[in-house]
Amino acid sequence: PELTPEQEQLLAEFVEKNVGISYTHESHFHLLTKLWELSFPNATEKPEQHDPMWKRMGFQGNDPATDFRAAGMLPVLCLTFFAEAYPDKYMELLKRSNGKSAEESYPFACAAINVVYMLTDIMKLKST
Repeated sequence: PELTPEQEQLLAEFVEKNVGISYTHESHFHLLTKLWELSFPNATEKPEQHDPMWKRMGFQGNDPATDFRAAGMLPVLCLTFFAEAYPDKYMELLKRSNGKSAEESYPFACAAINVVYMLTDIMKLKST
């Protein structure tokens, strides 16, 4: 179905604010911290901006910013929504990412970032 002009405007504003926006620690670290708290609610420690603890969530390295690249901040917003709206399913997928062997494991955060990036590409949602 066709979008109404109002829906097109809302979508354009959403894309402009969230798709392809470069990650900066100053502007976005609080979003990652919130996602960490949702992912590890009983953790007594929280990771710093550059910390090996981020790998527990499935980031490739000590700095999650390097994984965002062209996807911008939309993947963090999507993961946060998923963790809040479907906490049981989110935790199940997060736990499964830390399998017993390399064949059973996958980098959860990186996988989510790539899925969101592919969807924005397929749906032609690019910021201008």
